[in-house]
Amino acid sequence: MGEVRTWTDATEKFSIRGRLFQTGDYAVRILKTDGRTVAVPIAKLSDADRQFLESRTRQVAHNKRLDDVAGLDLLTGQADTTAIDESSLLGRLRVSSELMNKLFTASFTRTQPVSETIVGTPVRGVSHTVGNASIAFSPSDDRALILVPIHGVVTSRTTGYAGPVNVHGTGHSPFASSIRVELDQRGVRVLPGTTQATTNSTVTGISANVGPFFSGLVTRAAERRVAASRAQANWEAARIVERQINSTISQEIDQAM
Repeated sequence: MGEVRTWTDATEKFSIRGRLFQTGDYAVRILKTDGRTVAVPIAKLSDADRQFLESRTRQVAHNKRLDDVAGLDLLTGQADTTAIDESSLLGRLRVSSELMNKLFTASFTRTQPVSETIVGTPVRGVSHTVGNASIAFSPSDDRALILVPIHGVVTSRTTGYAGPVNVHGTGHSPFASSIRVELDQRGVRVLPGTTQATTNSTVTGISANVGPFFSGLVTRAAERRVAASRAQANWEAARIVERQINSTISQEIDQAM
């Protein structure tokens, strides 16, 4: 991060001591000797400091940039004290629409195989997920909080294998998710989300791999067992959908970041 040096504003009245921590096209972040960081617009720095920056590489720490920091003013104060009103800085952070669009597209779809166990029965098939995201901003003095509600539905076509009996069916699972994104001096953090889902399953057919003499008997017994376990099966399927949606959202965010 470089040597500890004294940074001054263009008037040379106010200064801070610290190391160069991050740099962008319009602002730099300085790690002060007390361990805290402050952001300073390059245009507000002294000529000597700007020349120093020009002599350094533009590689920023942690590959993060500060190009979205704009309109910051140096405050009055004694030498070697905080030269930036940090709460004001955070209040003026401009959230890049490009970044938000990259993180959370208006809608997403995903088709994936199903391989689960529901009420003790192996279930195989395919599911299709459609979701829509929106963004709501909730600024505060010390951070910017972005709420991202996501609504959608998972449809599935599966077969359950219970011994000689195959149970064919479809599932319809509406879901609602909510995740939070925080932006502050430390950067962007995506907090774990929560998902709630309900499942309504429909049996489309039951087949039995037995001889014709026993087929009807086995099929009717299977129908009774399926009807008796339907509520539990729907509950377990909904919990699986919730885990899948949380995983899908995490993957989308990881790819975007």
